[in-house]
Amino acid sequence: MPEPVRKKNKDGTIKSEIYWLRKKVPERFRAVVGRREVWRSLETDHFKTAQVRCNKLSLDLDKEWQDRLLASRSAAKKAAPTARSMTDFELSGLQRVVHEQGRDRIRNPPPGAKWGQGTHVRDEEENDEQREFDEQALDDFLSRTGYVLAEADRRRFLPMFVEAQRQVSVDLARAAMRQDYSESKAFDNNAPSLSARIDLHEAFEFYCDKAGIKGGANGPTAKRWRPKIAAFCVFVGHSDLCRMTRDDAYRWVDHLTEEGVAKKSIREVWIASLRAVTGFQIERLKFTGENPFARIRVRGVKGTNTSNKKGFTDVQATKILTATCAAFSHLTAPETRAARRWIPWICAYND
Repeated sequence: MPEPVRKKNKDGTIKSEIYWLRKKVPERFRAVVGRREVWRSLETDHFKTAQVRCNKLSLDLDKEWQDRLLASRSAAKKAAPTARSMTDFELSGLQRVVHEQGRDRIRNPPPGAKWGQGTHVRDEEENDEQREFDEQALDDFLSRTGYVLAEADRRRFLPMFVEAQRQVSVDLARAAMRQDYSESKAFDNNAPSLSARIDLHEAFEFYCDKAGIKGGANGPTAKRWRPKIAAFCVFVGHSDLCRMTRDDAYRWVDHLTEEGVAKKSIREVWIASLRAVTGFQIERLKFTGENPFARIRVRGVKGTNTSNKKGFTDVQATKILTATCAAFSHLTAPETRAARRWIPWICAYND
């Protein structure tokens, strides 16, 4: 249990007679609490009373944080992915994914598989049973790959999905009967495969969840950055990080400047959010290209001046270094004595 403490001034003197609870937030609760430690006034200057209140308040905080964590997890489970409209370009790339996954069965066939037997090309007029089978197969594919289609896009994609499945059967039959494993030409004119696609919205939420951003997905930084990420996706017309370029980043800077956004804000918020999310994707080996938002220069903003860093005066430095030669208390550990003696000298030498 934490002990009641009194707040102190910088010089070590007592700031107030009132006791406080100073409690470290456990790692598992930091995302929902939004900080590493909390202070709570115990509203008394009597130590015994403060001790009782401190213990009770500490237990109450543990319970509150646990409840908030459970509520957060429950809400995350209930939150269904949001369907969004997909362009013809994206649906064409998704059709290629269907074919690619089918082709993987050629490279890694299940034991005893005999491809090519009973290959069937469906007629245009499908009966209800066939259509129900196709729709179930489409649902399985979408669930497996994590895509959520709006109903209109789902109806548009269903015949594309059926055609891709049919072409997979043709390829499997060709591989089985003629040992021909060459790539099919059926989808040469399709858009690039979405299997290499990284959704920037999803990448941002992944960054909030895994990168230790202050306050987590519901903290002030995430709330400030999330609309900036969404606005950039609207500006470029898509949310595929793999298709975003350095030119997009500079067009974005020019657009924001014309809109009257402060240049410092452009650099430290609008571009910084994109750079951080993409950098984390590179760190986790999910994005293999160069970060298109790195080293983007916003002209007219002064850089950080490192030439005028505050340092110690000669008198202060002399006093600190002289103190390292003083005798230490016999209660001081050898390691601590060594650190106090040599670290200031090492810093002074490196400086």
